Amino acid sequence: MGKRYRWGIIGAGHIAHKFADALRRVENAKLQAIASTNAQRAKEFAKKYSIPDIHEGYGKLFSSEAVDIVYIATPHNFHCNNALDALKAQKHVLCEKPMAVNRSQVEQMISAAQDNTVFLMEAMWTRFLPMMTEVRDIIEDGTIGDPQLLYADFGVKFDYDPKHRTYNPDLAGGALLDLGVYCIALASMIFGKPNTILSTVKIAETGVDERSTVILEYENAKVAVLFQALDLEGPREALIVGTEGSIKLHSGWTAGSDYSLKLNNGTEKKISAETCKNGFIYQIMAVQDSLDAGKTQCELMSLDETLAITETMDALRSQWGLTYPFE
Repeated sequence: MGKRYRWGIIGAGHIAHKFADALRRVENAKLQAIASTNAQRAKEFAKKYSIPDIHEGYGKLFSSEAVDIVYIATPHNFHCNNALDALKAQKHVLCEKPMAVNRSQVEQMISAAQDNTVFLMEAMWTRFLPMMTEVRDIIEDGTIGDPQLLYADFGVKFDYDPKHRTYNPDLAGGALLDLGVYCIALASMIFGKPNTILSTVKIAETGVDERSTVILEYENAKVAVLFQALDLEGPREALIVGTEGSIKLHSGWTAGSDYSLKLNNGTEKKISAETCKNGFIYQIMAVQDSLDAGKTQCELMSLDETLAITETMDALRSQWGLTYPFE
């Protein structure tokens, strides 16, 4: 039986609601506090999830002795400063992806976590899904041979709204940081850090990346071809091709879809990994398991890997000439 952890959430938007619902389903997790810059929103959130502590603004939550772990659910551009405040208050932090907007911010967050000997992890929830565990096992046991090629797409058609966070450069909008980070994290899980980065991009009227195709090249001609978009509804599938077979992740792969295993000897089967409806629970369990083991990061989503993923996204934005107003 592990320790009971008391969680606080900052930000009360859509993603925070999903996370709060997941917390209620995890053993030894208690949703202790909610903080928002909008007092009424915080009160409504607290009422919905029976949260005892309500804070307008984030400072009191960070300083609260009743909170062990902070989940950061604010827009991308606030992640770094919010995390630094929490880490310096010696709170463990799970920060929504992308953990920060650029390498410099990620480095600051890692340094603050290390200086204060507290846990820090990017909330790359897809990494912890049962389907991904099974896929890693298949790859590691050599069933499909040596992986050589990855195709992955995450295209979602949003209504064009310059003020919405997806299209707003002041909120670090764009397809890359919002959707493409999932594809890059999948490539990182399979191949590691790329040697060469190539890309094409469509820039929206607001100046953010609306659509891009990315080619990541690795040693021995291994390659990942990734597509992310705000203006096209893609199949949202992924395909991992190895020397002895392939794994196809079916539509909705970021949420833990069914997948198919096809071998060069003609064997083919479709597999359904049992996944809870709210897939956020698996990353919450991983955080608590890491803390129970006395760790300040999770090996499955390490800080070095988050840094490498961020470097790849920095390189892409550099190719596109895309910087945010606050950088």
